[in-house]
Amino acid sequence: MRREKRKVKYKGKGFLLLDILISAFILSGAIASAMYLIRVGFQYLEKIEEQNILSAKVPQAVNYLRKAAKLEEGEGVAFFGEGVELSWRATLVERLRVTKKTAEDEGTYTPYELYLYRVSFSLKRKEAFREFETFVLRYKMLIKLEDLS
Repeated sequence: MRREKRKVKYKGKGFLLLDILISAFILSGAIASAMYLIRVGFQYLEKIEEQNILSAKVPQAVNYLRKAAKLEEGEGVAFFGEGVELSWRATLVERLRVTKKTAEDEGTYTPYELYLYRVSFSLKRKEAFREFETFVLRYKMLIKLEDLS
């Protein structure tokens, strides 16, 4: 038994090439749209990361304003690393002297002077920007501790 080889002729001439071109066009469109979505996703991820870094620096900024900032100067700028910049403006709301009566001569003395500041501050990193406002209470001793005893 002998097998004969038969040649099968493709009757739809040119359709195979056209099918390959259409499928390549669809595949390249799908790849291009996936690349665009990945790029947009990374951009949003970067913005979220900047906001998270700013949120993490808020307690450090408030602590700096309460302890180290020279509020009597009115405004200032500080840098907290990771590209975060703190700029603040302070206004004196109230200045008050605490008075206390003594039992011996019923006189009054003022060992402290209190200052209440309203501080508006902003944190900035690259294009992320957040504004806050807080109150800071400061005191100044007018009498040395040795003089009180």
